[in-house]
Amino acid sequence: MQKGGTKRNPRNNNIKKLSIRVASGTLRGRKLDCPPGEIRPMTSMCKQALFNIMFGRKDMEMLDLFSGSASISIEGYSRGMVKSADVVEGDYGKRAILNGNIDKLGLTGKIKPIISDAFTYIRRCTKKYDFIMLDPPFKMENKQSLLELLELKELLKDNGIIVIHAKYTDSFDNQIGKLVQTDYRRYGINVLVFYQWEKNIIEDNMGVNENE
Repeated sequence: MQKGGTKRNPRNNNIKKLSIRVASGTLRGRKLDCPPGEIRPMTSMCKQALFNIMFGRKDMEMLDLFSGSASISIEGYSRGMVKSADVVEGDYGKRAILNGNIDKLGLTGKIKPIISDAFTYIRRCTKKYDFIMLDPPFKMENKQSLLELLELKELLKDNGIIVIHAKYTDSFDNQIGKLVQTDYRRYGINVLVFYQWEKNIIEDNMGVNENE
């Protein structure tokens, strides 16, 4: 055994860096690095479905919780759907790659990285957003508590939308306070669950009835 210095694990040199590419828009084809430990980025099918469902929304101010590589925010920006984003990631070890993705795509000032626990950020935040995306770890229990806190803090703008990416075994109420579940999509073991303010749903329905 070599005396002194640091004992190295030869397997560390064989760890492959994961990467994904922006699928559409002005940044199409650009490569994003995935932070170590991010072994479950949203599948391309799920991400494509997300933006297809939200097609028509433009220039949104976005809050991206559990952002990882910031791939969802960057994809939204590339498609012209997101004007600016606060990307919140609780793992300090992912900071370098998160900042690197933002810097190399020239998005500094457009996409703001924040290293913070999601619950802490929500409690302290006073800003309102058009689009709030949550992508918590699959192993996290009681993901609905995030939605309950968002509803309590009223961080969603009028006509805004909240989307949570979860596992199909996770349970979410159809209504959480004044938030109403407006869509639920399953893709294999993945689900996307959509919420909006109840008053906006009522107003939309009234508009439809008036036009009939």
